Amino acid sequence: MADTGKLPNKKMTNGKVHNQLSAIAEKFQIFECVSCAIALRQFLIDQKVSGKQISLSTGTTEDPFCNIYHERLQQNISINGRHEAIAVEIDGQELIFDNIHPEGISRVDWINNLYCPV
Repeated sequence: MADTGKLPNKKMTNGKVHNQLSAIAEKFQIFECVSCAIALRQFLIDQKVSGKQISLSTGTTEDPFCNIYHERLQQNISINGRHEAIAVEIDGQELIFDNIHPEGISRVDWINNLYCPV
């Protein structure tokens, strides 16, 4: 029988998925959340791993209400009223990956770091 050159279709382990998502997200800087989310999403699609894209919006592009401030970083992470991230369940826990949290963070901790002027 001839070798087709194809490798067996093995699903990545949770640890490998986590490591790959972190490696991808680390490549992006502040204000590059959309590009980061696109790259993370494409990786998940390619690996046939379930995930969700999360889109935050302040609902306006008017200053100062278009700013999304990150408490831990003590600076704006968005000046256009939008922030994008990817949610993935790893070992039974939902983790959010974005250009700010490449290591992954719980949804509660992620959202509690973000503020918008009212």
